Amino acid sequence: ELYSQFLENKDVIHQNLGFQLEWQELDRKLASRVTIGTKANLDDQDNWNHLFSWLQNKAELMSSEFSKYY
Repeated sequence: ELYSQFLENKDVIHQNLGFQLEWQELDRKLASRVTIGTKANLDDQDNWNHLFSWLQNKAELMSSEFSKYY
């Protein structure tokens, strides 16, 4: 299972990313989750560009790192 491959390399993944992820193995489900979050006030539209940049950066880093394991 792909999630298991990621989980086996969790420490290396965290080290390479430079931040911690939240790992959620969902028993009896078709999928599991690996997430990261940040505090944000979504009502503050002046901060949206910063939040979208943060999201894009993290998604690109995660995509690059996880692609090493499949």
